Amino acid sequence: MDFKNSKFLISTLIAVGSFAACLFLYSYLVSNAVTTYPPAALLQPNDITERMIRTGAIIDGKIATGTQVSLHKIGKGGDGPVPFFRDNQLHASNTFLYFDWQGGALFIASSTPSRAATTSGSIYTSGTIEAANLVATNTIKLRTVTYTPPSADGTSGQFLQTNGAGVLSFQSVSSAYSMNIGQTLLAGDPVAFATSTAEPINISQNTDDDVYNVGHTAGVKIGQEIVASSSKLIAAIDLKLLKSGTPDGDLLIELRPNSGTVPHASIAFASSTIKQTDVTVSATVIRANFFPAVYIPDGEDFWITVSTKGTLSGVNFYQVRRKEPGNPYLPGDSANDTGAGFVANTTSDIFFTVYDVGVKEGSGYLSHAALAWSASTTIGMLNNNTSTNTPGNVITDGVITGLSGLTPGRAVYLTNTLRGLSHVSGIFTKVLGLAASSTAVLLDIRKY
Repeated sequence: MDFKNSKFLISTLIAVGSFAACLFLYSYLVSNAVTTYPPAALLQPNDITERMIRTGAIIDGKIATGTQVSLHKIGKGGDGPVPFFRDNQLHASNTFLYFDWQGGALFIASSTPSRAATTSGSIYTSGTIEAANLVATNTIKLRTVTYTPPSADGTSGQFLQTNGAGVLSFQSVSSAYSMNIGQTLLAGDPVAFATSTAEPINISQNTDDDVYNVGHTAGVKIGQEIVASSSKLIAAIDLKLLKSGTPDGDLLIELRPNSGTVPHASIAFASSTIKQTDVTVSATVIRANFFPAVYIPDGEDFWITVSTKGTLSGVNFYQVRRKEPGNPYLPGDSANDTGAGFVANTTSDIFFTVYDVGVKEGSGYLSHAALAWSASTTIGMLNNNTSTNTPGNVITDGVITGLSGLTPGRAVYLTNTLRGLSHVSGIFTKVLGLAASSTAVLLDIRKY
């Protein structure tokens, strides 16, 4: 073989060997499964899509330094849905959720935040919510009742009142209120309220063995003190009477306040008349009725007095039966007035029975200024006619009209007599208000 052919052969062998070597290397690499990858690509804005969030196909990757991944779709900026997990998958809700890291505020379902946490929906907690100040701009629910408060504050002294449907409003303390009236009264009557209940208890001295002349030169008036342990509503009084001749006047039966040990000389707070024709020459029990019934509060002492409306006469006069000697009716004494004023008579009592119909705590009764407790518990004036034990409208302040003889600007007082108003006070002072005109009173009992 020449040299030229030898070089060709050698080159051919080298080429075949290199190819075989390459085949061997390739088969080795394949059999050992060696895999290579290019460098990982960095996530770019919008790489994570809304669909990928909803289905849970979120790519695990790194975010290049200085790049921003858009979070618009999970609340950043407030124009996208809120992500949440359900059944191990990530979903999205269209409820607005936004946290403003610069302002430090969390907004839920609201695009116009005004507080650190704002929502247009409901917030529920099974625990306790504590707040330095609580602001409700619409309704308030307490237990199961929803209340709508007023939109503005009331005036001084007003109170919150519900209309029965949860709507609250500020109201003034009523100048009139309904209360049970314990006796038949008329509009304009001053009203006192009973502070305790007293069952009906009649008081009587029903034996007699002597007479006392009334309307005779030897005797003008006679009085019987009544001492009661409880309040009374006196409807009538029985007296045992007879007459001599033909008196020219009727008998006057009065209820008077106590004045030391005798009846008050000039003041009677209630009266009743027994006609001369009803009295006979034989001793007869005759009843003096009181309309309205007379309220005697808290057992205050009072007197029954008997006098005549006619002129004195030694022939024509009345007689009142009494018990003498001794003092059968121990709780009270009698008194005589022979023309110079009442003088205590501790040795006898007249024949009498006081009929009591009882009082009820909190009910209203006709008041006057002759007895202390009647004056002090006067609360107003009746605005409507009422019958016994029915509701009446009692006014505590306001204008009362239909009066007469008043001087504008002067104080108006409760008087000693029933159904009386005057610029002069009674025994126990009780100012009802000020005269607004000659016929009207600006009533304000609470002020005075």
